[in-house]
Amino acid sequence: MVTMSTVGYGDVLVHTVLGRVFIIFIITTGLALFASYIPEIVEIVGKRRKHDGSYTPLPGKKHVVVCGHLTLTNLTAFLKEFLHEDRGVVNVKVVLLGNFDPDAQFELFLKRNFIKTVFYQGSVLSSRDLARVQMQKADACLVLSNKFCKDPHTEDACNIMRCTCRTSQAGTATVGTLSSAWRS
Repeated sequence: MVTMSTVGYGDVLVHTVLGRVFIIFIITTGLALFASYIPEIVEIVGKRRKHDGSYTPLPGKKHVVVCGHLTLTNLTAFLKEFLHEDRGVVNVKVVLLGNFDPDAQFELFLKRNFIKTVFYQGSVLSSRDLARVQMQKADACLVLSNKFCKDPHTEDACNIMRCTCRTSQAGTATVGTLSSAWRS
């Protein structure tokens, strides 16, 4: 109990009984107060999202922000094409911005591609989240669409609206969408 309360190991002594009772009371009260704050601390730490934080661009390395319909199928096809070896050495970090909690398969995908990609949890419609992924410094912003949706024209209209709304946040970045109506 003395170690937990960090009151020392006897270098400073209390000689009277009343002093010792007072120190026992102070130690017990201090520990009780500290213990009462533990649930609040756990709640604060528990609310922190795993993929919260901010992207810091590396000097000399470009980055693109990819958002929209982020699924394993979409991202695998996108990265296969975007980072294809025919393009030479692609010195680009792909910053993914999605408004969902990644499942185990998505986490595995991120671990396999951690050199090329980084994921941040957030919305493209939030200025705070766009600042977190450094949208102002991004070389491009791509919105992936759901090519298996029931109404591809509505999906495209929504994505075009997202692009239009975010063009002002993009700085010098090229903003575009990959159309779902373009099915082969």
